[in-house]
Amino acid sequence: MTSTTNALHAHPRTALPLALVRGIGQIMLQSNGWTGLLFLLGLLVGNWQVAVGTLIGAAVGTLTAYTLRFDAQGITNGLYGFSPALVGAAAVFFFGLNLPAVVLGVIGAAVAAWLQRTLAQRKVAAYTLPFVVVAWVVHVVGVYGLGLAGAADVQPLVDLPVGAWAALFNGIGQVIFQGAPVAGVLFVIGLAVAGAVSAAAGVLGALIGILLAILTGQAQADIALGLFGYNSALAAITLAGQPARTAWAAVCWVVVAAVVAFILQLLFSQFTGMDMLGGVLTLPFVVAVWMVAGLRRVVNA
Repeated sequence: MTSTTNALHAHPRTALPLALVRGIGQIMLQSNGWTGLLFLLGLLVGNWQVAVGTLIGAAVGTLTAYTLRFDAQGITNGLYGFSPALVGAAAVFFFGLNLPAVVLGVIGAAVAAWLQRTLAQRKVAAYTLPFVVVAWVVHVVGVYGLGLAGAADVQPLVDLPVGAWAALFNGIGQVIFQGAPVAGVLFVIGLAVAGAVSAAAGVLGALIGILLAILTGQAQADIALGLFGYNSALAAITLAGQPARTAWAAVCWVVVAAVVAFILQLLFSQFTGMDMLGGVLTLPFVVAVWMVAGLRRVVNA
């Protein structure tokens, strides 16, 4: 057994909570406990109900991985917490904080953790794909199977003056269903704690998505809510964390990934039945990173 395995199973009361908050940080690809705590703080301030759903999902995913003896390194780094956390957040975002939504979130989180590991074993860079697939099922079951109503709006505990800059931070906040700028600000701080490059890439990606939305004449209300920023932000953060030959090459790949994610979001949103599934979620980010990874292999060959 490795030292990580020994530590995880010898001291689960300390190792598992750390894995849980790292799992929340891994929503934006950061295996950092402080980042996860700042994300959670942003959720509590922006929409406390989604914060509860996120925490439940991350806990279920982490405990599922621990109980089923997934690899200790992956558990410790939060790799089995982020998709379940997003599933828990989505269930509450879709239907509110109530018993049926929590049950759907718990079951979905466990399935997402299993799917994350299954894809990893097959060497698939899944990113948030398990979340997307499971959240779609949760939405369909909730709406068409259980007849659940949509969630009521929850006012942020702390709000900031709304201006042109608000869309930028909303674009980052929407990664975890947040439409309050204060949540996005705390998310950026969380990214900066893990690394300035990740924070800068996230802001740049969200900015690119928003500017492209303006240039292509998308709905102003959707732009203000940050709905065109989050996929580009995630794609930019991912590419910023990958090695490149030069700093300028790294910036170029970040920009390309953000642009591709925006284009894919527009394309996927046109698919018939997407609203029935609950929206595109982070699928454009996942496919964009796959496409750019393939393009990089061709360019660097």
